[in-house]
Amino acid sequence: MKIKALFKKNENTIGVTFDDGQFLYLAYEIFLKNNLRTDKEITDEQYEQLIYENRIYFIKRSAFNFLGRRQHGEKELYLKLIKKGYEKKLVEEVLAELKEKELIDDEKFARLYIEENMARKMWGRKKAEAELYKKGINGQTVKKVLDEACEGEDVLEQAKSALNKKLKTVKFSEENKDKIKMKLFRFLMARGFDYGTASEAINSIEQGV
Repeated sequence: MKIKALFKKNENTIGVTFDDGQFLYLAYEIFLKNNLRTDKEITDEQYEQLIYENRIYFIKRSAFNFLGRRQHGEKELYLKLIKKGYEKKLVEEVLAELKEKELIDDEKFARLYIEENMARKMWGRKKAEAELYKKGINGQTVKKVLDEACEGEDVLEQAKSALNKKLKTVKFSEENKDKIKMKLFRFLMARGFDYGTASEAINSIEQGV
């Protein structure tokens, strides 16, 4: 087939029509890379390659847009790209390239994620673990990163810090003491602290320790 006409749809897209009636919108970079011009002969294989390169280009662009906003784990990014309607096989190909270039790295992502959330949101280990699993991080990586993050940390002190922050919005009194203690207990459990730590932290705060 032969290219019949070229036209600029916008700054980033070129329309290409062929003499057999077929039509393509190509990213400008793909257009330049393949040195397309009017009356150029294109084989069926070259036509399929143009479609392939164009799809890969837009998947990469979407991936970089997501990564430009914040770091993502591999599975999280995969699901977002699939949700946009991209083909599974091509998404997997793009992600493999990004991994090879270390643009996505589940271990680095997990480490940054828990550093931010365990400190800012006062998460305990169980909460951090659950959230990392939701992000699609595998168990081995989760354990490694959490072991590093929690090494030498005093879990009771972490729970008490979380309580002190929460208590800025809560007032103890003899009338509501039991109700407030239960509320604080649920708060700590939701943050990923175990039963014993939550109970001890509440007792310590109540006694002013």
